[in-house]
Amino acid sequence: MHCRNLRIKWAFMIALTVTFALFFACIPAHASDDLSPPGDEEAVFVIDDTPVPMAESIWGSEPVSVYITREFYRGANTIEVPMKYFEAIQGSTKSTYDQAIDAFWEAERQSCYLFGDVAVGVSAGGSSVTITRNSYFSLAEEQEMRNAVDAEAERILANIISEGMSDYQKAYAIYQYCCQASYDWTAYNAITGGDCNNNADKWAKATTAYGNLIERKSVCQGDAQAFNVLARKAGLTSMTATGKMTNGGGHAWNRVWCNSRWYEVDCCFGYFCSTFNAYSASTGVKYGGVGVMESSADRFYGT
Repeated sequence: MHCRNLRIKWAFMIALTVTFALFFACIPAHASDDLSPPGDEEAVFVIDDTPVPMAESIWGSEPVSVYITREFYRGANTIEVPMKYFEAIQGSTKSTYDQAIDAFWEAERQSCYLFGDVAVGVSAGGSSVTITRNSYFSLAEEQEMRNAVDAEAERILANIISEGMSDYQKAYAIYQYCCQASYDWTAYNAITGGDCNNNADKWAKATTAYGNLIERKSVCQGDAQAFNVLARKAGLTSMTATGKMTNGGGHAWNRVWCNSRWYEVDCCFGYFCSTFNAYSASTGVKYGGVGVMESSADRFYGT
């Protein structure tokens, strides 16, 4: 059996604005089922080990997105990213400005604790690139949400994970829990209604782990972020993947490493599949990638 279906919530999350479309940007890559697990041994730069607010692994397809995630975790809306991180991006033909926008949305998508981003501002020049978040939430509100998610994640794992479980059993238990959240149709309608920037109050939480784990209602990105929070805290390698549905809408799910292979985990539609082909056949999803950057799924960096 290649694909286990727990339940189906048929709804498609699409891009929020022209800039927010990068949230679901797809790279032309094949969803390989035989990739090696990602790790930090290939990292070009050493990411400093200054403590961040939350104890979680941080992933990105280039070191720049890891750096961006970590810097925003420190609690500021504007950061300076050294130019060397952009100069090290492999195989990119984009401008530094476009690379910075891509790297931000990848950081936002792969993070567990960046919430409610509507747009991003970038200023490139000199020895660094300035990136400014435009989030629906204030920094204080976001920190409260992070703390709530972190505490709830610890409580959940204490109840669903037991000593001696295999990685597969852990991943499936987390999947089952995240699937129990309701689909947030109010958020979906706000996102697809054509004026999502002015309706952020209706979707901002649903696209986050806070929506799934605290309010227990979310859309696909919130489901994927919640799975990442729990899986990473449980010691699993998990990341957000994105692609396109048959209707052209964007969709987000997870890839988690178990039994020496990637499993496709969709807590929104309710699928836990051992191959991408089985997942795609069940859902109609066409693979986009795990990174917004111009890179392949087999090169991932982390701390």
